[in-house]
Amino acid sequence: MRLQTPAQHLEKRERAKFSVLQNYGNDIWLPPHDGWERIAFQNARGIQRGKNPAEDVMEVMSDYDISVLGIAEPNCVINDNIKTNINARMKKMFGRGHASGSSMPRKQPGYLPGGILQFIQGNSAGRHVSSKSDKYGRFTWMNLHGKNNSKLCIITMYRVVQTYGTQPHDVESNTAYWQQVKVLIKEGKHRANPREEVLKSLSKLIMLGSMLVGR
Repeated sequence: MRLQTPAQHLEKRERAKFSVLQNYGNDIWLPPHDGWERIAFQNARGIQRGKNPAEDVMEVMSDYDISVLGIAEPNCVINDNIKTNINARMKKMFGRGHASGSSMPRKQPGYLPGGILQFIQGNSAGRHVSSKSDKYGRFTWMNLHGKNNSKLCIITMYRVVQTYGTQPHDVESNTAYWQQVKVLIKEGKHRANPREEVLKSLSKLIMLGSMLVGR
């Protein structure tokens, strides 16, 4: 964990008042209670790319003792290469860790609006069994095993804010919303509504039990 002076900590806490709308459980500025694991979510609006991808996200996990962190809008192509690099950094920083996620498919790496990521580290990572992601970068999930053969599925979902009928700024618009609209139209859904379709897709997987460990 990076050391901070009291003044730096207070400055960070003041900034966070404008971004942390509501939290549950104990104070995020205090360590979790013994035996508890902290789960968090943030719309990142872009992650660090390059040589050490998502290192900024990992620093946040370290600073606030977060075991599982869901990230919406990493705003980059999430391919096998970037996930391999992230997982290597996770293991180096935390000893053990794993990341799952996806974006809209694209061969060229780099900036791409939207996408989804989920990170797990520490003791929780030792309970990780499997991970999968939606092929369109809308949601990702991890399966964990617990005591007495119990199972836990943690899902991170990104639901675009634009509603049905939203018009693009231009024909080259590449927002997450328009990426999904174009794909849905190709699938024959000419009244494409990404906000509704993501709920249908996720609900179907949950109802079928497709996310459960061993299925």
